[in-house]
Amino acid sequence: MANVKGRKRYVDACIKDVRKWGRYLGATARDEYREALIAHYGVIDLGPNRTLLAIFQHHFRVSGKRRAWEFEENPDQLICGIEEHALQRIAQRSGKKELLDFLDVLSPVWGWCDAATKARLHGRFYVPLLGGLVICSREVAPLRWSNPEDYERFGAPNPADFPSPTEKDYFVRVRTYLSWDTMRPNYRRLWERLAENETIEIAPRCPSLRNLSVAQADALKLMASEHPS
Repeated sequence: MANVKGRKRYVDACIKDVRKWGRYLGATARDEYREALIAHYGVIDLGPNRTLLAIFQHHFRVSGKRRAWEFEENPDQLICGIEEHALQRIAQRSGKKELLDFLDVLSPVWGWCDAATKARLHGRFYVPLLGGLVICSREVAPLRWSNPEDYERFGAPNPADFPSPTEKDYFVRVRTYLSWDTMRPNYRRLWERLAENETIEIAPRCPSLRNLSVAQADALKLMASEHPS
């Protein structure tokens, strides 16, 4: 980790490992590879008979100098979880048939999901795409047993038994996708209001190590304050 070539080799090895499983989505690095993000997808379990397609980031950072190097790594930072319902709607409305095609349709959404986490946004927000509207929400992650046998034996845990949620307990859920041709008039008006503010054009890239621009932060606030009416 003490030189650029070594850090680059490490990033390349991580990308190669993700590619091996066919789940690679993108990567970025900065400061001579002292910090990097690698985006990939997988599945998260929310209990019996319910899973979400998840977009993850593999994050690592190197700090210090000479013999005092410090290495921090988080291989599974969750960007968002996509409901099966949203994937079904994309399949029905867009004509796409392959998973990577679905993810390509939703790729602008990941940046806004990551932005919602960076901004510590709570609640629902709307992401306009060229062909439709995606409804997302940043909410407390559902409680779940790590062992399915425990779930069957004891049932779902009681939220009252847990302390108040902190920021690390929140995640972004992609709830559904509305295509333009099936949108009700109130959602079309909402889409038009967001599009007028260039929300589609300035979508943040993901993965990204940059902070939100002022325009992106303002657009995210608008996306969270809008309501169908």
